[in-house]
Amino acid sequence: KKELRLVCKNCGYKHYEGVLGDQGCPVCGMDSWRVEYKIKRETFSIIGNLWNDISGYTHRWSFPTENSEALLKRVIESTSNEGDLVMDFFLGSGTTTAVAHKLKRKWIGVEMGEHFYTIVLPRMKKVLAYDKSGISKEKDVKEKYNENNAGGFFKYYELEQFEEILRKTKYKDIEEPKTLFDKDFNYIFTTDPKMLDALELDYENNKVKLDLSKIYPEKQIDIAETISNLLGKWIKKITKDEVIFEDGEKINLNELDYKIIKPLIWWR
Repeated sequence: KKELRLVCKNCGYKHYEGVLGDQGCPVCGMDSWRVEYKIKRETFSIIGNLWNDISGYTHRWSFPTENSEALLKRVIESTSNEGDLVMDFFLGSGTTTAVAHKLKRKWIGVEMGEHFYTIVLPRMKKVLAYDKSGISKEKDVKEKYNENNAGGFFKYYELEQFEEILRKTKYKDIEEPKTLFDKDFNYIFTTDPKMLDALELDYENNKVKLDLSKIYPEKQIDIAETISNLLGKWIKKITKDEVIFEDGEKINLNELDYKIIKPLIWWR
């Protein structure tokens, strides 16, 4: 009736039930174990280290190294439970996040290639709307993910790169020399016409109004999320004019404190 046992890799001692504690193997004292399961062969098939029973790649999204959903299904199900967080640092065609969503996992994907906008983003939108291909055809998946209970939401954003800052910067000479020790910090902005056009400074109250759309007209800037990242605080609520954090702090998005947004407009 014992379905599982632990086998000491050092001396071969077999442990069937009860708590071992911190002392390790009761015979040799080593803490190195191999887990063995007792299964019915007519019900299950034993999978080894070489997974050649399923296809590793597919070409549904015309991506050269696109992993198959069946492969990622096995990986995710064997290493996580529903509600767990799955992360892929090299998202590629988005198979990991697609399968994780279908299996009711939370997920984070990281991708620096431009194909994110042409492959990953359209794919994940389709998954939320209900994608009937891939593992969606399997019986156990249909119980979790189908036409009636698909959906969900995800947020994506792009991190600005230092090289991008340098490419966009336009400097001009100033009449009077300025130093880092000047009390007047106007030199930070007047040397860059692009920055000057986007800023309205209130010296007396140390306030600044920043219109990022004038600097990056082709992109949508989420200033509330950006401030959250800068301060390391979780957002509780966002309104038209302010962002409220979980610790109770409120920041007026129309009258931003220069000290808060300084990293956004001045790179050291």
